[in-house]
Amino acid sequence: FFKAFGAVFKKAKISVSQKNLYENAIASLRQIMIMTGIRGSIIGFTGILFNLNDRSYLGINMFVAMIPALYAIIICAVLMVVEARVEGLIEE
Repeated sequence: FFKAFGAVFKKAKISVSQKNLYENAIASLRQIMIMTGIRGSIIGFTGILFNLNDRSYLGINMFVAMIPALYAIIICAVLMVVEARVEGLIEE
């Protein structure tokens, strides 16, 4: 994964096998980030359900529950850009 980032920032030419390896690593990390964001949101919503007796904190707790999903979406967008740049690094 880190080699893929290094290749993208250095704009080094890579082989087709390296391209496939880098794309698989980035795609796997994207899936892990999505699942982590979902897990964090579920944990946050569980915390909301345990504290429903105090409705004044409902909005704040909802915001805190959605932060992991927001971070996961942002990181996945960055990884999609990196994955697209890896496509252009193939040596011919």
